[in-house]
This record gives sequence, structure tokens and C-alpha cells, in this order.
Amino acid sequence: MRILVLTSIYPQPDDDKTAGVTPVVHYFAKEWARQGHDVMVIHNANKFVLPLYLLPKKIRRKINSLFGIVYPEFRQRKPLFRTSENVKIARLPILKVIPQRDFFSFQVKNHLKLVIRVLHLYDFNPDVIIGHWETPQIQLLSLLKEIFHCKTALVFHGAFYIKQSGFMKRNARHLRNIDLIGARSKIEANLVRDILNLPYEPFVCYSGIPDEFIQEPFAVEDKNFSDDGLVEFLYVGRLIKRKNIGPIIEALSQVYGHNKFVLHIVGTGDCEAELKALAVQLKIEDRVIFHGLQPRHVVRNYMKKSQCFTMISSNEVFGLVYLEAMSQGCIVIASKGEGFDGIIVDGENGFLCEPGNSNQLASIYRRINSLSKEEKESISINAMKTAACFTDAKVAERYLDSVLSMSHTGK
Repeated sequence: MRILVLTSIYPQPDDDKTAGVTPVVHYFAKEWARQGHDVMVIHNANKFVLPLYLLPKKIRRKINSLFGIVYPEFRQRKPLFRTSENVKIARLPILKVIPQRDFFSFQVKNHLKLVIRVLHLYDFNPDVIIGHWETPQIQLLSLLKEIFHCKTALVFHGAFYIKQSGFMKRNARHLRNIDLIGARSKIEANLVRDILNLPYEPFVCYSGIPDEFIQEPFAVEDKNFSDDGLVEFLYVGRLIKRKNIGPIIEALSQVYGHNKFVLHIVGTGDCEAELKALAVQLKIEDRVIFHGLQPRHVVRNYMKKSQCFTMISSNEVFGLVYLEAMSQGCIVIASKGEGFDGIIVDGENGFLCEPGNSNQLASIYRRINSLSKEEKESISINAMKTAACFTDAKVAERYLDSVLSMSHTGK
């Protein structure tokens, strides 16, 4: 089967490694290719007006931190054609005149012509077209369907654009022309269904983890759980405002004071200096260790050693790192009411905390510390069992089955 993927964000070899480009779409694409499908990705990369590239890098990183904009480098204004893990990839930049605003219709039509030329160049006539993110994917999916008469599906990674004034009116026809709508979490699926007034429940497109992350039989001996409190804590991710890392440091200070514990922080971002200053202010700088950006296999080793992984982000659509930590037996604390709520059942395979609430987080740490060794181990094993249901192979197969099982009208 020939699968065409349209996406605004895709990892490229010339990315700024601190920009936080999510690899999730590539994980799906490479898994479909591994399963024998012919897969091509059109990366509809945003390029901005030239003056924005003249801003100092410090300011661009601040914008990235505050608004979640993946700010491309100037060199990424150029098209790029390559193959990675049997996935054909074409980066076709499209001018974003105003960041976080929709494209003009004439831009989308011109971009469509470019996409079609590239597909003809590769002699690629898709059987199914899948879009990730809202714009210009909504418009392109609709227009390409009219040309290739194939199934189409769109996966929302949030509802930012469809909440904007006038967006729905401008794109109502295109949305009706898409066979199937999905989202990256159950909560997002419900939100998108309500905004779009869909007559059906959007499918949920969960992320997956590599099969090698799952090691059976499940064992917890290396975690050194005891009847006493936890001592090894971990955060992995970008050091930006919405990730609420400061409240983690504050909560641990509340619970432990100067008693024995360590918090490993893996990642980089604009808030790093601020977080280091907070640790100094609380006089626990020797307990909060910053490791910077690390490759995936090193991150996995930190997860194997740590007893508790905490990330209480705001606006967290899914959070693949939660699954990775669960697969290594960490007791995970995730954001309540965000993308991972529903996968974690509070008190059974992890815990849920209001985003950024340091007092509630401190209470959860005390609650975990009050559990017996056997109870901690049970939660750890339940976490590993949950993660085992979400390997790359399993989620990619379920994802494609959700799309292909729909009738051509989709609704």
C-alpha cells in the first residue's frame, strides 16, 4: 500500500537539536515502511519572513519557550529530498507570513501544485493520505483527495487553529471532505469532536515506544523500592515554561528538605538558568543535577535507575516520554486532565497531578512514600504492563487499521 503523510513538523538532519522537533510522525512512517508499505512524507515546513531570522538566537529561543513555536533555522528555507529508514521524505517549505496564523488560500493552491509535481517525480500515487497538524494539512488533504480519489485522515495534535475566529468558516468544505478525524489523546479527541460537531468519535492516535524497551518477564529488583521513601527522581524533556519543572523542584524541597534524594533533569531549554537559580535558592542545588541533552539510549539508562518520573506539563497533548519511563518501571506522575490522562489510572499504574501544582505534587510524593515496598513494586509492574501495549509496531498497526477500516465516506 502507498501511504502519503503530510505534516508540518518532521525531524530533519539540519534541525537545531535544541528546538524540540518531535519525531513521532517519523516513528509511524518508518514502522509502516518496515511492515512493507511504500511510504512518502511531505514535510510542509514553515518558513518565516526574513526579518524574523535576524532576531538574536536568544530571543528566538525565548519565543520557542513561551509560545511553543518550533523556530526553523534559515538554512531550512530550502527544499530537501532524502530517504531515511525506507521512508521517502520531501521537505517543501511554505511561507508563514504571521506565526500561528492560517495560510492564505492562494499559498495553499500554489503549494499543492508543488506537492503534485513532487509526487509525479517519484511516480507516487497514494492509496491513503494521512495528515498531522491542522494547517495546511486540512486544505491539502481535501484538495489531494479530489485528485487521487483515495482515503484521507487527519490527526490533530491540538485544537489551536480550529479555535481561531473564522478558521472553521474558511475551512468547513475541506473538513467535510476528509474521511476520518483522529487526535493524539482521548481528551483531545473529545475536544475536537465538540468543536467540529462530528457525528462520530475521532480515533485516538497514540504514540509508541521501540519494542526493545519492553523486557519480559517484568522485574523491579533494580529499582530498590523499600518501605521507606523514594530517593531517585527523574524529569526528561525541554526546559520551557509550560513543562512546569520549577514546581517539581519546589515539591521535592517541601517533602525532603535536606534529606537524601536526587532529581535528574535531562534536557535543555530557555528556563535552565532560572531552574538552577531556584535550586540554589532552596539550598538543594547538590540534589538537582542537570545532564543536558542526551541520546535516547542514555535517557533509557536514567529511566532504568530512577524510581519516579515526574512531568506535570500544561497543554501536553500526549507525551511519549511517559510511556518510555513506564516501560522501565518508573512510578510515573503525569498531568491530570491532559493527554496522558486515561492511560494512567491514578494509584494503579501511576499518579495524576494538576499541571504545575507543587502542593498537590508534594502530597502525591508523600502518598507514594507511605506505600509499602510491595505496593510500590505493584504500581511499577502495572506501569510496565501498560507500556507493553504501546510498542511502535502495535500502535502503527492499530493506527492504520483505524484508517483503512472506515468506509470511503468515513462518517
